[in-house]
Amino acid sequence: MIETLRLGDEAGLAPTVAGARTGWLGAAGYWLFCCWLVSPRRRNLLPGALALALLAAPVASGWLERGVEVRLLDVGQGQAVLVRGPDGGRTLIDGGGFPGDFDVGEALVAPALLADRSPRLQRVLLSHPQVDHGGGLAWVAEHFDPELFASTGQTSDTRFMERLESALKSGGISTRRLRAGDKLDLGRGLRLEALHPAALTGDLNADSLVLRLLWNGRSLALLPGDVEGEGLKTLLRREANLSAELLVLPHHGSDNSLSPALYDRADPRVAAASCGYLGRFDFPGPKVRAAMARRGVPLLTTASRGELAFRWQAPDAPLEIRTRLPAPFPRDACQIGRVGLPSRPWFKLSAFSP
Repeated sequence: MIETLRLGDEAGLAPTVAGARTGWLGAAGYWLFCCWLVSPRRRNLLPGALALALLAAPVASGWLERGVEVRLLDVGQGQAVLVRGPDGGRTLIDGGGFPGDFDVGEALVAPALLADRSPRLQRVLLSHPQVDHGGGLAWVAEHFDPELFASTGQTSDTRFMERLESALKSGGISTRRLRAGDKLDLGRGLRLEALHPAALTGDLNADSLVLRLLWNGRSLALLPGDVEGEGLKTLLRREANLSAELLVLPHHGSDNSLSPALYDRADPRVAAASCGYLGRFDFPGPKVRAAMARRGVPLLTTASRGELAFRWQAPDAPLEIRTRLPAPFPRDACQIGRVGLPSRPWFKLSAFSP
């Protein structure tokens, strides 16, 4: 049966449809509606109305959410960052990915994006064309109808980039090349500033997009992609403002991207790294962890906490943090306890519902 499905999929006879994924509340509404339909007492409209309300409530609540949210999706050893603006618009920066046939975009990114939401994105960005950041974007571009795709303009001779470029062309999606100084307006005072690169050198990591998220002038997050080495040195030589309350560590927290100068310039309240659980690289590196601990900066990882969500309810509201797992694994327990993560007055920590 599985082989038949695989052959059908390869032949284009079993297309995957992207649609809103309901949770427990919506499922309860669905079964209540089914029971009401077969009930001999269908003239009583109250159960039917309640069922429809349960079905609609999760999707409606998603659209009614306000504030700004930055989510580090749990994509294993890779990175995918979803930014939701105060107007409900969504911007996906990178889409994770693995070498081989496993489609992270379809299997991991899309389910996270479709939880009680319609398959729409306003913008898709690619920090640099490596598979752990861009491998999942082709499926997203094919099914989420984004209005804009932005990147440095670099490409690579890889299968995922060929598929992504084909999806952009066939979907008529507008494209834009970003350089240092460029800005993307995300609506209602929210914008992304490109801080790097000013020019391309040919090194994919060094030329990675470095983005800063601001809301009415308040610097919320610094998203440096995989920038390292000469790229970091070039970034730090500029007089650009790098301050941010959230620092997503460059290159998943690799010791190759260790930069005390960047940490001091950013002066974050919390740092985060997107990396794989029990990955062979063991990110973040011990030097990076030690540097964060010395500065008293809490360090959260998707490897130990699952998906991470950082939220600001208003331009002057404190940072709120939600994690998929309510408690860190032992490898992080000592470090997080040492810097007093739950006691900081400028954010509150809670866990997602299971």
